[in-house]
This record gives sequence, structure tokens and C-alpha cells, in this order.
Amino acid sequence: MSETAINKPLNGWWVFAAFFLFFAVIVLVNSVFITMALRSHSGVVTEDAYRKGLTYNETLQQARNQPAISSAFHFKDNIVYWSLSGQDNQPIENAEIIAKFQRPVKDGDDFTARLHPSGNGVYSEEIEFPVKGSWKVILSAKWDNKTYQTTQNLIVP
Repeated sequence: MSETAINKPLNGWWVFAAFFLFFAVIVLVNSVFITMALRSHSGVVTEDAYRKGLTYNETLQQARNQPAISSAFHFKDNIVYWSLSGQDNQPIENAEIIAKFQRPVKDGDDFTARLHPSGNGVYSEEIEFPVKGSWKVILSAKWDNKTYQTTQNLIVP
């Protein structure tokens, strides 16, 4: 006895089902990736990027012309501390301090707070963060017709 194999051509609903399943998986995976991308980042990195780019050299010059002061930033128990002292190591007592808190990974959680003097050139404020994680803090000080600005990063546990 000899066996003969009968090779049938691949056609019919099996081919249709295989193609349909293949493309359905691709569409499903792409849909998941697109949804994750749209939910995780708005796409806006910087507001008014064009105008900021035009004035970039002016921004660099302003940074170079800042007063030479020393500053130290600390964050502990949801309290932000920023100490300022002049060139002669004298504390800067009469400054108006604004802190802008920006969430680098998501829009909509940004807020601004005013830091109040705690004495000896230290300014502080208790901050209630809407979410935990990474934050960028832009600190601005104004006193005696002088301005100083710096940026710090912090992690809210």
C-alpha cells in the first residue's frame, strides 16, 4: 500500500479569516498606541515657541545681567524654602518671591505661589501639590529694582 498525499490549494474562508485576524491585530495594537500617546502628552512643549525663539538672545543677555547673589533651594514636608543672600553674604530681606510650579509631563496642573519671608533671607511657603511626581519650579525674586530668576527641579513623594 502506498499513501498519496493530496495537496489542496489554500483558499476559501481560511485565507479570509487569516488575513482578517492579521489586520485586526495590527489595527488593535495601533489603536492602543495612539490612545496612549494622546492621553499622555498634549504635544505642546512651550507656549509661544516662535516668539521666545526670536527673543532668545535677549533672554540670554538678561540671564547674564542678573545680580551675583547666592541662593539655596530646599523642599521638605511640602514646604518650599529659598534663601537669598547678596554678594557680601548679607541676607536679602525685602524681596517679593513668586514660584511657578510646572508639571513637565502633563499640562493642566501648573500653578503659582508666593513665598513669604521667614527671616534671615529665607522665604518659604507650604505647598499643596495636586499630584505627586516630578515638578519644575521657576523662582523669581524682585527687590530694590533688581530681579533674579532661577529654575529648580523637585520630586514630590
